[in-house]
Amino acid sequence: MDHFYNRVPKVDGFSKISFWREDEIGIIALLSPGRLGKETIEELIKAISLASVDDKISGLIITGTNGFFSDGLSVPNRIAYADFRDYYQNLMNLIFVILSFDKPLISLIVGKAKNNGISLALLSDQVIVSENSKLIWDNNEPFVLLSTISFKDRVRIEENGLAIKSLTVKEPNALGDGYRISKSILKMINPNSRKYKYQGYDKIIIEEEINFLDFYLWCENK
Repeated sequence: MDHFYNRVPKVDGFSKISFWREDEIGIIALLSPGRLGKETIEELIKAISLASVDDKISGLIITGTNGFFSDGLSVPNRIAYADFRDYYQNLMNLIFVILSFDKPLISLIVGKAKNNGISLALLSDQVIVSENSKLIWDNNEPFVLLSTISFKDRVRIEENGLAIKSLTVKEPNALGDGYRISKSILKMINPNSRKYKYQGYDKIIIEEEINFLDFYLWCENK
């Protein structure tokens, strides 16, 4: 299974992520450093939507490549207010697709997850983290992707950084072991609980959108 760590397949229609199936599990790998730009978000939506209607896929893993899970948001500089709104609308679309995905969703972090890269992982039903991974929040991004809900219950501060409620796998075969754990727990995950976890999310989305726009407009005017 660790073959995809170094040899992620190129898939037609995708340039920022790769998407394929291993047995009955779909795998989405964000290409390093996994920045969540507009194109990356749109490709994530496309891949999750395809996995949703593929009867051969019973669950989905989101992971990264080359020491990164996701390095957070990627917002273009010096753009108009309407473009900020458009970018955030893409983030909202990703939330809707993930919350409506009716199969188990697992995030496998091997390497660095930064800022809203962590938020993306927390939208899944189960997070698996390699023992040498680094979780970083440097306050250079506003909280989005419903992280104002998920961080309260799933994230804690430790001496060496952040830690999240997760299963842990050891190096050097973290991806292979993470895949095997994912395969063994798929039937134990109820994807409907994802919706219950984020009850009232429509209100939170509005609050996060306001914070997002305020944050980046303030940055633009510095």
